Amino acid sequence: MANLARFDPFETAVDTLFRNFLRPTFDWDVQRTVRGVIPMDIWETDNAYVVTAELPGVRKENINVRVFENQLVIEAEAVQEKQAGEEAKQLLGERSYGKFSRAIVLPTEIDQEHAEAKHEDGVLRLTLPKRADSVAKRLTVQ
Repeated sequence: MANLARFDPFETAVDTLFRNFLRPTFDWDVQRTVRGVIPMDIWETDNAYVVTAELPGVRKENINVRVFENQLVIEAEAVQEKQAGEEAKQLLGERSYGKFSRAIVLPTEIDQEHAEAKHEDGVLRLTLPKRADSVAKRLTVQ
């Protein structure tokens, strides 16, 4: 049975040499997925933006959401908790911990007074109504 290898047309011979040299001590693919950017989806309706952001392992007390004009900032911290006693030795650690944030500029201003945030099952869901006076008016072309 033949082994399959993923081909990356943008990878250089130096990248391959570097990765193979460090393979015994450094898992390249795991390091690419280290938390640093909060993955999110944003939808727009006529009156609001709906944002969902993945925050697995983050307690709602450790999430800070700020809205100012048309800017959204999400800050969070994943805290590592000891799963076993102090005498236990960790054999594998692929989960990432620490502080991270994401800032987004939306096309129109947000009505801060009516914005809502809910956190459930590791997903933050924001409903950000557009300010009535900043919603673009569609003109009829004659």
